[in-house]
Amino acid sequence: GSFITTSLLIILLDVYSHKIGWGTQLGVPMLLSLYFVIYIIVVLFRINRQHGFNMLGYIFIGIGFYCISIESLVSRYTEGQISLRWSLIVLVCMLTIAGILMYIHHRLKKGTELIRFFHI
Repeated sequence: GSFITTSLLIILLDVYSHKIGWGTQLGVPMLLSLYFVIYIIVVLFRINRQHGFNMLGYIFIGIGFYCISIESLVSRYTEGQISLRWSLIVLVCMLTIAGILMYIHHRLKKGTELIRFFHI
């Protein structure tokens, strides 16, 4: 329900400012991709039985893919074609961080103290 009301708000702001096109070509698709990423993350949260660092890793992966969708939508809106530049760097960084968090989650036994695990 919030997707529909927010989309209507974006379209009404678009109509009110007499610049029709921004809301329907850029605002609503960005909102749709955000809700899609949030939906996938919520499904992953419900599927997983162990909640820990892996959940944070899933969030970082979702952020990386959302950045790719933002850049592809903006470049298609401004240049007429999809060209990915900075979002690929963000995705690689997010995948790296998520990989480290997944490794820590699956290799760290319950009850292990982080100080002893990292030899601090």
